[in-house]
Amino acid sequence: MGKFYHRRIMFRNDELICLDCGAKIDQFLSSDKECVHPTTLLEVLSKYVRISVYNCNAFLVAELPLTPLGSVSVLVQAFDPDPSIEDELSEMLEQEVESQGGGLTMSGYYDLYNSQVIRKIARWIEEGKLKLAL
Repeated sequence: MGKFYHRRIMFRNDELICLDCGAKIDQFLSSDKECVHPTTLLEVLSKYVRISVYNCNAFLVAELPLTPLGSVSVLVQAFDPDPSIEDELSEMLEQEVESQGGGLTMSGYYDLYNSQVIRKIARWIEEGKLKLAL
C-alpha cells in the first residue's frame, strides 16, 4: 500500500479530509487512497506548513482550513517531532526564521523558503519522525 498526498485538505469533524476525493488524511499528511488530483508532499508542505514563533520558541505548524474556502478560517496545529530529531529541527527552524530577518524574540509566522529545510522536513515525515499532533 502506497502513500498518497492531497492538495485540498480541510479539518472537519476532528479529522483531516481531502476536499477532492474525500480521503481521510493521517498525521503524516498522507492517505492510502490515491486522489483524483495527485500532488507531492513537497507541494503540501509549501501550501500548509509554516514556522510559528511564540514565547521565544520556534514551532513547525500546519495551517489547516476549517472551511472549503481555505483561508477564511484555519486551525493552527503543531507538529510533534520524534526525540531523535527534536534538537536538529529546533536549530533548523531558528536558522530559517533568522534568515528572514526574524528572531525568537519576534513572535509571528514565517514561511519555509530554504529548499534543503523543506526536503529534510519531508524526509522526516516520510520516515515517521515528524507528524501532526492531532
